[in-house]
Amino acid sequence: MKRLLIALLMVLGLVGCMGHQKRAVETPSKPSEITEIEAMRKAGSVTVALVHEDGVADVSVYCTGVWISKDEILTAAHCMYGLAHHIGQQLSGEDEDEIQVDPYKMPIHYTTEKENLGVDKEPAAMHLGKLLAISTKNDLAVIKVYSQGLVEHAVAELADSMPEVGESVICVGHPQGMYWTYVHGSVAAYRDGMPGPGPGKEIKLIQVQAPIWFGNSGGGLFDKRGRLIGISSFITKAPDTGMYVHRDVIKEWVK
Repeated sequence: MKRLLIALLMVLGLVGCMGHQKRAVETPSKPSEITEIEAMRKAGSVTVALVHEDGVADVSVYCTGVWISKDEILTAAHCMYGLAHHIGQQLSGEDEDEIQVDPYKMPIHYTTEKENLGVDKEPAAMHLGKLLAISTKNDLAVIKVYSQGLVEHAVAELADSMPEVGESVICVGHPQGMYWTYVHGSVAAYRDGMPGPGPGKEIKLIQVQAPIWFGNSGGGLFDKRGRLIGISSFITKAPDTGMYVHRDVIKEWVK
């Protein structure tokens, strides 16, 4: 009888262990992190190309922007001043550094990824907006777009935390006219400012190690979940080193 009781207890214990193992396997796991490709697509979906028409069928991309609302695009202030200077030279026919039109009165055109037909090709469509606000100190500007012709689009999500130094980040822009170029980089440092004159150098900045170039200006810097953490301001003489306006500056100024 005693042997029978011991055997019965052993069987029950084995069944119990198997039951616990089964439940552990069936317990749903935590949702997986967003994949690298999904993060890049998310970043690209909130990005626009700022384009300018110099003549008939001569459209070029000069800067990048990021959707921050249904009808507002965030970009760099120096992109707007650069465009104002270029239009001023076109209208006057003179190549003088001081010439520029009023940035608040100039037309601003943009195009979306779906309307991009390739490098050096005119986009399938261009849309119109105007300057809403600009900050030279922060090197930030907001473009208000017209509702006519507005296409459906995603809106950037501002990150609630910043990546650690060394963590991977995503840069989206249009360097040298190459629409929607996706680049991986890493946070090299956080800076409270940089020496020298120029917009965006006296504020909180993110130093990024990534192969970015002219045309990335005004474009977004995104974390591994595709959330916005910075706006491209300027590049340095150090190889593959760019400076982005920090999320905190963006958050404070935009609000």
